[in-house]
Amino acid sequence: MIPYKKASMTAIVSVPQIAVVALEHCPLCDSPITRKQFVEIQSRIREQEQRKLEEQRRSLEEHQRKLDEQYRVKTEAFRIETQNKAKAEADARVFTITRERDAALAQAKTVQEHAEEQTKKAVADAVTKARDAIVQDNEKKELARAAEAAREHASFQKKIDDLQRLLADKTANELGDDAEIDLFETLRDVFPDDRITRIKKGEPGADIKQEVIYKGVVAGAILFDSKNRKAWQSNFATKLRKDQVDGNADHAILSTTAFPSGKKEFCLESGVILARPGRICDLAVLLRAEIIKAYVGGLANQKRSEKKDALYQYIASDEYRQKTAEANRLANELLNLDAAETQEHRRTWEKRGRLIKQQQRALGDVGVEISAIIEGKSA
Repeated sequence: MIPYKKASMTAIVSVPQIAVVALEHCPLCDSPITRKQFVEIQSRIREQEQRKLEEQRRSLEEHQRKLDEQYRVKTEAFRIETQNKAKAEADARVFTITRERDAALAQAKTVQEHAEEQTKKAVADAVTKARDAIVQDNEKKELARAAEAAREHASFQKKIDDLQRLLADKTANELGDDAEIDLFETLRDVFPDDRITRIKKGEPGADIKQEVIYKGVVAGAILFDSKNRKAWQSNFATKLRKDQVDGNADHAILSTTAFPSGKKEFCLESGVILARPGRICDLAVLLRAEIIKAYVGGLANQKRSEKKDALYQYIASDEYRQKTAEANRLANELLNLDAAETQEHRRTWEKRGRLIKQQQRALGDVGVEISAIIEGKSA
């Protein structure tokens, strides 16, 4: 507010008689004033009010500017804070997604490696099984061929012996030497722990002597003589019996292709055992076991003689002959069964091979799917 001086009212009307001046009241103090004064005061009041309004307007504008500046600063701060927060959230999200992607890639790689290992193992197992199958198949084939050869050999052995005599035109002694050598080699192969020796020509005794060794000690002896003749002669058995007595041997076996009338395969003659060459090893195994049992049991000579007689009677019996024949029949049936089993295995192997191929295809599809997943994750 601008202070105003109060106007003096004493000099307003100098000559009341000549003119009358209209009075107004001061809008400030309500004192009587002239119209001119009133107008001036009104003008000053308006100017003052305008200045006040202008000051208020400028004050409002300044205040509005400050508010706008504060709003701008807060808005900018909020925007920056929001951006930082959004960036932090985005970074955290990216980190989480990256970690999940890396975990998925690692898991997919592990699955792929496992699938590859399973595939390799399946292929290796299939190859191993195929190789084993081939080996077993070859073994079964060999057994089947050996069985067939044995049957053919048993069927034509006598004819082959006769033809060999005719073709080779050998003497009886020469034929005997070949059979003796074969028997000697066979015994050495079957009984590697025993002491097996040949008796030289011209020296007394049988052709071959087998000393049964038990824990480094000679437990007994078996004498062998080999006769590859077409006709039987009784002195074959009597001579071998004499050699057995002179040599104090436990047993004596004559390997021969000719037998006394009415006898075949094996029999007893003059206290010695007669057998075909193919039965010699079986008899030797049986007699060797009897020698070791008698030695371990410490049997006296009388007891040994009794046991030997009983054993010889059993060997010469129809029961032993039937059981050995049955054993041979069963062996042939086993060989035939092996051949049939080989055919069945072959069908099984073929089916297994088809299943392995199907498994490999399935595993290959799994590998393709895994690769697609990995490539998709990487993209």
